[in-house]
Amino acid sequence: MKSAPVMMGKVINDEVILIKALWVLLAVLWLALAFRTKRTVERRGATVGVALVAYLAIVITNSYWHASWIHRLLWARSPWVGAIAVLLTGGGTVVAVWARVALGRNWSGVVTLKEDHQLIQSGPYRFVRHPIYSGILLMAVGSVLLYGEAYGIVLLAFIGVVFGYKIRVEERLMSQQFPSQYLEYRRRVKAIVPFLL
Repeated sequence: MKSAPVMMGKVINDEVILIKALWVLLAVLWLALAFRTKRTVERRGATVGVALVAYLAIVITNSYWHASWIHRLLWARSPWVGAIAVLLTGGGTVVAVWARVALGRNWSGVVTLKEDHQLIQSGPYRFVRHPIYSGILLMAVGSVLLYGEAYGIVLLAFIGVVFGYKIRVEERLMSQQFPSQYLEYRRRVKAIVPFLL
């Protein structure tokens, strides 16, 4: 009977390490690919990188925080919760990386218009207009699910607000740059969740 809690703790710890590794992998890939973009013609809005870096820092350093409300458990941790959390975070990583690769040299951490900018509608952009945000949000939901602590909910809301702002700015720019194409694309493809939102 005494071995069950130890086993559960080990499973949860393994999943924590895996989820942290997925976030680090995403950050490393982003950094590596950031140097392969087209020249910027026009820049608008603020960077979303601040939100991503803040989330990554919190996820990696959360065990060093000691404020009681931050680590208040909102639900019980279990191997099932851990497995679902890893699947969500892994799936989100795949979506975000796939979208980043599909966007290619048109990508930027801030809302920009690139030289010879293209409206990408292939890869994950066939299913949602902002798949990088979809992937990162899915990763964040998986991380919050695993930790089950109050700080994750607050940070998830923060990321949602930042992404919501950036989506509005991007949509205005794309509508100006590709008036008829983007209008048709918006009618056909949802922003964040396929067929829903």
